[in-house]
Amino acid sequence: MVAQEVDGSDIRREWRDKQTRIAKLTVEDQLRLRAAEEKAAADPEVKAALERREKAMAEFRATLRASMIKADAGVAPLLQQVATGVDRGY
Repeated sequence: MVAQEVDGSDIRREWRDKQTRIAKLTVEDQLRLRAAEEKAAADPEVKAALERREKAMAEFRATLRASMIKADAGVAPLLQQVATGVDRGY
């Protein structure tokens, strides 16, 4: 198993590859997948899993940010400069 990249590039690459494979399906099959995904998104278990994922990502970003500052306190202002939104990036 390959470790995940801290910057998320592996996740973006995986998503892009999936989109490429989906684009090769017939339009009917693409619509069928989309409809099933939308229906699944309304499932309470899926909603709960998404909420857990979002909390885990927020915890990861906070931990990464703290660790970066611990490694080099001078990056704190840089992290503030590149931060966007309430809980984006580092």
